[in-house]
Parts: sequence; C-alpha cells; structure tokens
Amino acid sequence: MLFGQKGQSRVAFPTRDGLKLSRLDQQFLERIETIIEEHVNNPDLDVAFLTEQLNMSNSTLYRKIKAVVGMSANELIRKIRLRHSVRLMMEDGMNVSDAAYASGFNTVDYFRACFKDEYGTTPSDYIKKHKI
Repeated sequence: MLFGQKGQSRVAFPTRDGLKLSRLDQQFLERIETIIEEHVNNPDLDVAFLTEQLNMSNSTLYRKIKAVVGMSANELIRKIRLRHSVRLMMEDGMNVSDAAYASGFNTVDYFRACFKDEYGTTPSDYIKKHKI
C-alpha cells in the first residue's frame, strides 16, 4: 500500500507542494491504491476502469489525483504496477517477463522502458544490484 499505519506513505508519492495529506486525501489515495492492487494483473486496468470504480468523471479523477500527488492517473497506475513487479521479482523470484505480465503490462519491451524511466536501470540490473 502507499500508506502504512496512520496514513504514512511507504512509497515516495510526493504531495503537490510537499505538504502533509489531509485525512480525506489519504483515504482517497488508499482507495485508489486498493483498487489498482486488486486488479494490477489486468491489462485493461486504466483511467476508465478507475472512474467506473470510483463513480467519478475522467476530469474529476485527473484533477483530484494531480492535486494530491502531482501526477496523472495513468502515471499513478504505472507506478503501482512497477512497484508490484519489483515485489514479484525480488520477493517471489519471478523472472522479468513473468513479472511484467503479472503486473498488467502488455509487452515486456514497454515494461522495460517504463522500468528504466522509473528506476534508472533495467529490471535485470536492478535485481542484480538489490538482491541479497
């Protein structure tokens, strides 16, 4: 989850101005994160899926997420998918391609490009560097 106990972020999702999140914003992000994590392996998980689950319009969801964490809904989904893939590779020993598909990416090439953008290295190099 993005938030650990009492709304403290376990992952670096900066607030828009570096301010502490309100309780309502914490609950909103926790709800989004729960929805994404429950459906993370579904390649069809996208903004339209989230808006349906949250009963919000695309523009309302975009504005709310952008205001709270400073990124788009698509960026948030991708970040959570990538974090999930890291867990699968590091904790479950899953290979790169299996982790990519299990995290909802349609192609391994796109997964690798997103991973490199997010972590600054390839998935394989990341595993080698961080594996104990």
